[in-house]
Amino acid sequence: MEPPAHAATALEAATSLSEAVDPLFRTVGGGASFGIALLCAWEAGRDEPRWDRAAGLGAALGAAAGGAILLYDIVRAW
Repeated sequence: MEPPAHAATALEAATSLSEAVDPLFRTVGGGASFGIALLCAWEAGRDEPRWDRAAGLGAALGAAAGGAILLYDIVRAW
């Protein structure tokens, strides 16, 4: 028994969308993870580390850097 035609079309669209946004999530998410690790390591050297500030700022800056890298790649490929 085969699925209806509209189900196959929806599955193809979902697969295509997943392949399209995968680089975005990997680049921005990887940048955020790297930023968190980097700023938490920096904060560990302080007398009274503020982990919440380091994690939040690291995630924001890392995601922005990842987005900038992705934007540069898109512009260059265009």
